[in-house]
Amino acid sequence: MATSVNSITVGTKHTYLAMPFGIIAMNTKKKEIVEIYYIGEEATDQDVIKVIESGDSLYAFTEDKMYRTSLYDNPADFHFWQASNLPTQHLQNAVSHKGKIYSLQDDALYRLDGNTWTLVSPETFSWIQSSNGKLFLCNQYQYLYELTETNELHGLCDRYHINDAVYTKGEYWLGETNWGLIKLGANGDEFYHPEGPNSNSGYSMHTAHGRMYSTIGGRWTTEYIRDARINIFDGTNWFGTDDYTFRSTLGQRILDPVSIAVSP
Repeated sequence: MATSVNSITVGTKHTYLAMPFGIIAMNTKKKEIVEIYYIGEEATDQDVIKVIESGDSLYAFTEDKMYRTSLYDNPADFHFWQASNLPTQHLQNAVSHKGKIYSLQDDALYRLDGNTWTLVSPETFSWIQSSNGKLFLCNQYQYLYELTETNELHGLCDRYHINDAVYTKGEYWLGETNWGLIKLGANGDEFYHPEGPNSNSGYSMHTAHGRMYSTIGGRWTTEYIRDARINIFDGTNWFGTDDYTFRSTLGQRILDPVSIAVSP
């Protein structure tokens, strides 16, 4: 029966798949399953959202609990897993950062100190990511922050729809909704994306000047909450205008454009 993988974690010896029933430990070099961990009481299924390997311990997170076992024990034996409640009973994600475990719970950032969860920031965040010594957080307004050593939020970017971020070789890279892959730069950002429109959504089209213009809106009676974008095809190449340009020009957010007209 088909099932879904909630997340993937690369450990020292194994790659761990967080599954709706538990954890699958894999040897990716041999392309084989090593063990399956059923971590609930009496080896019952648990919907594991994230697995973290930190030090000599293995952590598994469900929406409302954290499970922990020593790597020197037998993780396949449910008796070795110790469960504890999360403070909010609503985990979104957890990451390991500089030897500490951070989690996003009810949109707030927490840090595990020993056996106690400490609220690091009450600000509202959409996602969290750890990459090569950097801890990234993005809020509901798509502002990207980096957590400093003093637990302060340092703003990195506020002009894209950011889905993910990594830090490598001294450079910041963003996974973005409209522009694909972006490398941030002090003298201007660089964009890397495949040929094609800036959205797979299309609703209304208009032709003029040997070009095809399209909007991405929705139906007249249904709000899809899609930020305005225009795709233009000149017969060879795609280009267009994204929602950031609309906001900068018009001073407000434009949603669900359902029609387009081009000056003859």
